[in-house]
This record gives sequence, C-alpha cells and structure tokens, in this order.
Amino acid sequence: MIERYVTPAELKRLLSALLVVAVFISIVALFAFLVVPGMRNVNEPGGEPAVAAVQGDTGWLDPTEYPAAARQVIPPVDPRTVLTPTPELLARGKTLYAQTCSPCHGAEGKGDGAAGATLRPVPRNFATKDGWKNGTRIEDIFRTLDEGIKGSAMVPYNYLSKKDRMALVHVVQSLGTFDHGTSDPKAREALERLFESAGEVIPNRIPVSRAIEILVKEAQQSAPPSPGKDQQPPSESEPEPGPGGPFEPQESAASSPTFTAQEVGIDERLGQALPLDLVLRDEDGKPVSLRSLIDKPTLLTLNYFRCAGICTPQLNAVADVANRTDAVPGRDFQILTVSFDERDTAEIAAEKRTNYLAEIKRPFPPSAWRFLTGDAATTKQLADAVGFRFKRVGDDFVHAAAIIFVGPKGTVTRYMYGVTYVPADVQMAALEAARNEARPTIAKFLSYCFGYDPQGRRIVLTVTSVSATVILLAAVVFVVFISRKGRGRAPGPEERA
Repeated sequence: MIERYVTPAELKRLLSALLVVAVFISIVALFAFLVVPGMRNVNEPGGEPAVAAVQGDTGWLDPTEYPAAARQVIPPVDPRTVLTPTPELLARGKTLYAQTCSPCHGAEGKGDGAAGATLRPVPRNFATKDGWKNGTRIEDIFRTLDEGIKGSAMVPYNYLSKKDRMALVHVVQSLGTFDHGTSDPKAREALERLFESAGEVIPNRIPVSRAIEILVKEAQQSAPPSPGKDQQPPSESEPEPGPGGPFEPQESAASSPTFTAQEVGIDERLGQALPLDLVLRDEDGKPVSLRSLIDKPTLLTLNYFRCAGICTPQLNAVADVANRTDAVPGRDFQILTVSFDERDTAEIAAEKRTNYLAEIKRPFPPSAWRFLTGDAATTKQLADAVGFRFKRVGDDFVHAAAIIFVGPKGTVTRYMYGVTYVPADVQMAALEAARNEARPTIAKFLSYCFGYDPQGRRIVLTVTSVSATVILLAAVVFVVFISRKGRGRAPGPEERA
C-alpha cells in the first residue's frame, strides 16, 4: 500500500534516516541509564559508615582531606578533646584567629584591627567584659560563632567545623583576663551532646551564579515597600546605644539590600588582555604596575580584605591548593589578590599576606603571592577587564568568587569558580595559561545541563534543557540526512514512471 505514495528508493532513504535517529536516541538513553543515576546518587547520603578521619602530623582533623563527595560525614568528636583548651586546640585557634579575626579585632583582641576602623558598630574588645551581645561563657561565644550577630559585620562562622569553632572560642577567652563565668550545666551538657552525637555533614555546594539568584529573590521578597508621600525616609542619625551597652549591635532600620544577577556576577573575557599599564599599590604602599608583575602564569583573585563572607573561604582554598599542587610557586605560577575596596590599606594587605603565607607549609617565596590595593577607579577598571561585577551594599560588597587565570602576556585564559579547587585542575589551568591558551569553562555547560533542586537540596539533571537539545539535534540530523540523500543522484526512468 505504501508503494502508492513513495517509491522504493524514497522508502529506503526514510528508513535509513529513522534508523539514524533511533541509534542516536538509544545512545542518549544508554547515557541516561548508566551515567545520570550515578550523578544523582552522589548527592544522597551514603549507606556505608563514615570514612575514617584523616590525621595530619599534629593529629588535627581537616575536612578538606576527605575524598570529594556531597554530604560527606565528619565523624563525631569526643567532647573532652574540645571543651578543654588543649595546646593543640589553642595552636589551631590562634592560626584561625590571625587569619579571620585579627584584621578587625586586632592581634590582641582589643577591637583595634586596621580593617575594623570603618565598621559600625565597632568590633568587640575581647579584653574587657563590657558590651558582649550573647555573653562571655564558652557556650555563649560558641553561639556567636554559630549564629553571628545580626546588624553587625559579625557573620556566622558555621562554614568552619565545630572543632574549629571551639578552638576559636578558647582563643577568644584567652584574650581577656577577666572572669568569663562558669558554664551553665544544661548548656554545657547540650554542647557535649552536640559533639558526641552524629557527625557533621558537609553540605552540597551549588554554583555561585545560582546562589546569587537565590539571594536576589530572597532580598526582593524581604525588601519593605518604598516610602510613600506621607512617609519619611529613615533617619541617618547615629543609632542610640542598646541595652547591652555601647558595643551592642543595633538592628538596621534600612531596607534590605537589593541587587540583580546583572549587577553581580562574572562575564568571561577569555582571550582578552588585561590593562597592564594599571598601577596599584603593593604591601609597602609603593606603586607597582601589572606589567611588572605578570610575567608568568598568574592566578588572579578579586576580594576585599574586610570581607567576613565568601572571601575568607575562597582565600583559604587558594592557600590550600597552593600548598598541595605539584606546580612550583614563583616559577610555574604566582598569585595576585587585588582588593576592590579603596578603603583597604597597604598595612591590611601586608597583614593578610603574612597570615596566608603562614598557612602554606611548603617552600613558597613571598613574591609568589602578592596582596595589592588601589583606588576605586583603578580596581574597577581591572574588574571590568575580567568581567567581574560587584556591588557596594552599605559598608560591604556583594560579589562572586573565582580564580581568573592570566597568561604571561596578560591574556585571560580560564575561570575557575567557587571556593573549592582541585590541585590537578589548577595545575592544568596554569599550564594552559603558560601557553596563553584560552579555554572555555566547563561550568557553563554544567549550569545548562544541571540545576539545583531547593526542595531536595541536591544537584539534578535539567530534563527540559537536555530533552529539548536532544530533540533539536535529532531533527537537524533527520533533515540533513534526508536532504543530502535526496540530492545524491537523479531519479531513474523507473522512478519517474
């Protein structure tokens, strides 16, 4: 019957095209059956018991030493090893304090850190007993590190493990000679249960771009309505002291900061050259041009030194990967960290540099990691050149986190997003930068194929995007195959009859 509508040759071409499409769909289905379940299940808690802790020379547990896996479990901690200030805890706490707290609170905890000069309310003076928001006992300070202090620059430090936070608690208490008070028995018991109960779970991580979108939506939903004609804008006068004393943070009456994904994020500038004539200031306050600094593969990070949010985890990760990569610092790569906050000074940059270099335990020349500052116009020009978009919100900034790889000729070659970096990836990117090879970022493809499920809190395959792509490709293959077969040869006499 079908021969009445198509010739045998046309039928053959049609069946051949359908066979090609069927094979293509079979390959995609096989991929979905074998690979996608593994991608999905990596986000699920493992059915096997937690892996054993990896111990360093000091016996300290470092979560980054675990194999990369979502929802990895850190085993429980014996309360007796953390509720008492052992030498090990104090040594770890002093390292963390110097790195994350001293820029604002000062080396001796007197609230006189260089980075805290512009903060309102001013940073806590740990040497005095006055004005503590939550109290001075062990459980009180731990709560502050766990929750932060609303209305101040003191953000939650819950990205640190519980053991790390307790190490900081002991150091903070050691900075004041006054009586910190006896722990409440119930609170002490609750802390013990917290440490000896189920282990901590390392949360799933999502792309910075997705996190920004979530923050944008939350900020827009929580922002109060604009003042009407009969409403007066909030006063900018100095806030009155709270009931806890002059150091107690006040609730902000200003509206929640709003920003859009177009204002904050990163636009990749692969293959483009940096403005090498830009002049910044080094750790001694001396002018230095990018041209004089960039003569080898360079890992560029844009941060600001008072940042209590994403900057600290990112720079921690940079120090960690610099410590573990096989590439030789100062020869195979160097690091430039540039502050885009014009209020950051050379003194703060020098202090940051000293603290982070102390975290690197391998031979690492100081010249291989520079901390630079500059005026607002200069640093903004550099940020624009690499597509780094940030927004000032009050005294702080909203921004993304990325390592930007730059070749010896000043050409942008690659972007690496987030606050976790694999040494092998960094080493490969540095080799590409040495050859001035600009490579696209795989994260762009992954963000198209995969998305974040806020209800399940996991990374999932974006079925709509992938299905649409597969159908479109199949249609294109079908049309191209039919058209090329149709033009292959002229029909014979029997086909024309």
